[in-house]
Amino acid sequence: MPDLPPTITQLLGGGAKRKTARQRGYSHKWDEYSKWYLQQPGNHFCRICFAKGKKVLARCVDHIIDATIRPDLFWEPTNHQPLCVACNTEKSHPNRRW
Repeated sequence: MPDLPPTITQLLGGGAKRKTARQRGYSHKWDEYSKWYLQQPGNHFCRICFAKGKKVLARCVDHIIDATIRPDLFWEPTNHQPLCVACNTEKSHPNRRW
């Protein structure tokens, strides 16, 4: 059998496998809340991009303080911000280079 190229996880020195979104608490309820949140006034554009003068549609609801650090703030709206996919990925995985 030929040698296969390393996976992205192996290249990045991945250790323990990350839990799935559902295992981390992102349920159907979260999916519905996210849709609602992004439709609210002021939540249509990525907060990080908007601060840089760019209008990029938000597609993700981010926890400002990570939910693994403060699980009590998971459902707290003041701990949420709208982000585009690129900014959410960069904030969640700042050391990764895709």
